Amino acid sequence: MNKKAMILMVGGLIFCLTGACLAKMSAQQVINQMRGAYEQRMSGIDDLTMVTKGTAGIMAMMGESTIYQKRAEIAGKTVYKTRTEIQFMG
Repeated sequence: MNKKAMILMVGGLIFCLTGACLAKMSAQQVINQMRGAYEQRMSGIDDLTMVTKGTAGIMAMMGESTIYQKRAEIAGKTVYKTRTEIQFMG
């Protein structure tokens, strides 16, 4: 079998199978599902620290940024308060 024909068949099969699943979900259902998955993953996390440093182009000269997130309870909802620190080179 030709390689191009095989790629088209597999791609078409994947498109047909996933298209039917995606068409049955509304945008609100997708958002609710994503929110639930996010809340489940974050349930055991109280503090979160992310450090990013650019490594290419102009971002390499920018330095380093640190984002701190701390869990808080506001109006009965769990939120993460964010604080960002940026350290410039030079």
